[in-house]
Amino acid sequence: MSSVMKPIVSTTMTLFIEELLEAIAKIVADYQFQSKTRWSVEDRQKYIESVIVNMAPSKFIFADTAACFATGSTNEDKKYYQSHKDNGTDFLNIDSNNRVTTIRMFVKGEITLRPATYEINGTVFKIVKGENDTYKTMPSAMRIAFNTSIITIEKVTQATRSQLSDLFIRLNDGCPLNAAEKRNAIISDVANTIRTLGEKYEDTIESTSLFTTNDITRRKFDEFIGACAILYFNDRNAVMTPKAYEEMYDATSQYQTSIGSFKTRFTDFMKLVKEDAPDLGYKNALLDLFAYYNELRSEGYIINKDNEKKFIDAFKTAHANALDDDTDIEYETGRKSTYTQLLRNKSYIKYRMNVITDKGFNPTEYGTKLSSQRTADKKTRIIANERDGGLTYEGKEVQRGRLLTGDYEAGHKVPYIKGGTNDLPNTVMQTREDNRKTGTKELV
Repeated sequence: MSSVMKPIVSTTMTLFIEELLEAIAKIVADYQFQSKTRWSVEDRQKYIESVIVNMAPSKFIFADTAACFATGSTNEDKKYYQSHKDNGTDFLNIDSNNRVTTIRMFVKGEITLRPATYEINGTVFKIVKGENDTYKTMPSAMRIAFNTSIITIEKVTQATRSQLSDLFIRLNDGCPLNAAEKRNAIISDVANTIRTLGEKYEDTIESTSLFTTNDITRRKFDEFIGACAILYFNDRNAVMTPKAYEEMYDATSQYQTSIGSFKTRFTDFMKLVKEDAPDLGYKNALLDLFAYYNELRSEGYIINKDNEKKFIDAFKTAHANALDDDTDIEYETGRKSTYTQLLRNKSYIKYRMNVITDKGFNPTEYGTKLSSQRTADKKTRIIANERDGGLTYEGKEVQRGRLLTGDYEAGHKVPYIKGGTNDLPNTVMQTREDNRKTGTKELV
């Protein structure tokens, strides 16, 4: 049975720009489902010009957090609006984030007017760059025209969180949403996790020049993370089609329950790559490196700290050698391209990885195979406890009758995740709490 589509409730009102400015600090865009501002400097300048000459009639669409909270019918929706109220947000900006941000930037002096001649109430004013092209320095008549320009606001007073996402997709700032921005508006654990990772590493990835500022703003880096997730859940043969993304993002998909483990894997990968990412030169080469790293980890290997640079350098060498080879590669039946050409499409990852492997890259050379058994067996625990005089590594007395219960755990002198074994020389007893505190630290 299809879902029931219900109308939202809203009212229309008009404001002067100066009235909007009084409330602007409490108008917030929710990037949990929206795209970020996408206008260029020129776009912003043109919009300010339109405001001054009263030629910017498009509606601003806001959701009133207090009203929507009061009319919310589910605990989830009430919790959503309450969280925004608690953060001091009076209105959620559904469709006008570029415009509101531009107005804020202009008033703060972050945007200037382009040199031009304006006629305001019969008087002609000339704007000269560096002289009178800011909000504070422009002629007072023009500033008054800007402040008293009328805008129309559609204020949503009743809508679910899901309806806001749908409304954003249907009504955006006039620039069509790309696929990644539409996926970002989906309510699911996958969408939340990928967005969180994108925001966490956007500064790092922008500094690599693999992704432009516009790529990041328009969620192209999120799409890259999504491709890594598809590889994580499948393998190098996965087809990264729009349908594959759609299935992964679906709130009812099997991927929702295990997206947290992908988050850990991707975080570990970003820590590994660090400053080496820019040297790759191609975003899909970074994707390939993740695929190798993911396969290595999925096969039970870890990369010790001493081998991290060696792993990266070996890949970089094979990548450079592949770039230097213009031999045609058959990547689909009857179709051929060079390695460099294959780097243009993330879907050709398995063909690129075949080339990199042929160039001598063998990830297992730099990995340590973890034991299939994650912890010591009861025999080893009993012997270790006797060897250590009934004391834990921290010197606490092991309570009689509790050695083999959940109160105590077998700790590793060299952590399991760093290749530590489960044999007697590497095993010590710890309380459950102390073992958790130890984490990945070595016990010496």
